Amino acid sequence: MFLFQRLLSLLLASTLLPGAAVIGLPEPGTTEPTPISRSDGLKQGIGTQAVSPDLGVHRLEWTVGGVDYTGKLWMRDDRGVLRVETDVLDRSIYQEIALNTEAGGFVLQGQDVNHPNYDPDEFRFQLDAPDEIRSIEHCSAGPCVPVEETRLR
Repeated sequence: MFLFQRLLSLLLASTLLPGAAVIGLPEPGTTEPTPISRSDGLKQGIGTQAVSPDLGVHRLEWTVGGVDYTGKLWMRDDRGVLRVETDVLDRSIYQEIALNTEAGGFVLQGQDVNHPNYDPDEFRFQLDAPDEIRSIEHCSAGPCVPVEETRLR
């Protein structure tokens, strides 16, 4: 219950506060993608990829198995919150999001989902320039599917 109240308070504020940590990072030495940390400032990824610590607020739309999903993503530094809505579930789904790097781009990895019948989302993307997402795909359930992304702020 505390997690849901924390997520709701962050959403009502419309943006995450600087330094607000909402998820943990993988243990060092694991095969998980590399987390982007606030102290890194502008971090270089694979090749010429770079990511700024603040990706902002985005609307995400995708379809998996004939089911349409709409998400609103709030990112601050390497952490965020994703609210997902779909007609097949009875309420909005909230989950924590971590920004990580991997070969060829970046990963937004969901965790701590507030609905028992919903698995965490995973999005893979690249950047055209710092903060300009392109080629975003939803890769949680089988083959990756394209995602329509709109930056809201």
